Amino acid sequence: MFALFLIFVLLFSTFTESLGLHFIVGAFFASMLVDETLIGKNNHQTIVKTTSTMSMGFLAPIFFAGIGLELSLSSIQQIGLLVAVISVSFLSKIAGGFIGGILAGYPARYSYTIGVGLNARGIMELVVANIAYKSGLIDIEIFSILVIMGVFTTITTPFILKKAFGKSP
Repeated sequence: MFALFLIFVLLFSTFTESLGLHFIVGAFFASMLVDETLIGKNNHQTIVKTTSTMSMGFLAPIFFAGIGLELSLSSIQQIGLLVAVISVSFLSKIAGGFIGGILAGYPARYSYTIGVGLNARGIMELVVANIAYKSGLIDIEIFSILVIMGVFTTITTPFILKKAFGKSP
């Protein structure tokens, strides 16, 4: 079943790449199409376990090492832009989670906690920044700022989340 899943994801990735989109978009959508009701709960759990083990044990460290090799702290000339990007990143994710929580009917304190929890999505920011940099859409300074922002928000979220949980009833 894992082999079929992998083939499906690779085919979907190839299709989106041929349409001019990045292959990661195809992989993302392909993985969303495969759900528990389609392949069965046991098969789904096996696929999740196998892909998690492969990505966390092998692929993620290679990805992060590659990002680290591309990062250039000396290229950052606009400290104000770095501070602005980090601030907007924090505020927009927390505000989005807060508003979503309120719209879903949660109390304000729970909604704030949801927003803080959303702040730790640095891996997706790194993936998007890497794609943009490799495509030539952003330069090394912007790439480095985005990497710092992704790492900073991910590292600080557990501390802020602990305080947010402390304020929740």
